[in-house]
Amino acid sequence: EQVSVPVAGYFAEIDATEDAFVDNANPTTPQGTQLPQYLYVGARSLQGDICRTYLQFDVSEIPSSATVSLALMHVTRFGGSPAPYFIDTWHELIDNWHENTITWANAPTMFAQAASSRVRVDANTGECIWDVTSNVQGEVDGQLTEVLRGGNPPEGTPNNLAEFWSKEAPRPSSEKPYLQVWYTTP
Repeated sequence: EQVSVPVAGYFAEIDATEDAFVDNANPTTPQGTQLPQYLYVGARSLQGDICRTYLQFDVSEIPSSATVSLALMHVTRFGGSPAPYFIDTWHELIDNWHENTITWANAPTMFAQAASSRVRVDANTGECIWDVTSNVQGEVDGQLTEVLRGGNPPEGTPNNLAEFWSKEAPRPSSEKPYLQVWYTTP
């Protein structure tokens, strides 16, 4: 996907404040505590195993009067199933979760609408980038939550997994989840 980057206005690069994955095979285990460096999407092993990743960003630094011209979400893959692999992304309206306590059993599940996008996970570069402009524009509480689910193959397909670096990983900041926002103010 080709994206034209705005040249006028303001730019913000925002790191994830919370990130974790949940696993239906371990519905009461907070995976953000167990495996803090990794974020999983898909099936780690068994038939029917489902992992979803939750990402949260504090976007309160973007003024409420601002016009967001472009917002891009970035995560970096480090392993998992061979390409091609696609994840579906959702904008979640419930933001009151924390990475050290979120589990499959208590994770927000009221997805706001159909999938926001289907994103190709690049097996070579590891980059996974998608447009969340409308999600940032519509944010009213200063917190943005995005959920990553298995797209193709669908979640629950055995041994189909995308693995991403988390914000705690000992990696360069460009490989950890972050959000880029271009905006203008009146």
